[in-house]
Amino acid sequence: MELESTNVKALYRRAQAYVELVDLDLAELDIKALEIDPDNRWYVKTVDVAGGIIKK
Repeated sequence: MELESTNVKALYRRAQAYVELVDLDLAELDIKALEIDPDNRWYVKTVDVAGGIIKK
């Protein structure tokens, strides 16, 4: 992530890992970073899965 902080797939995967580790604060940061490309399938999928968890 240090080399390319706008890699949507990498952000998606890291957000997934944070959700699994129940580190929702860090997951939320990555999900917000995914907003750089809101039409991207990784962003849409992450918001669908993790968005509901984080809003609780």
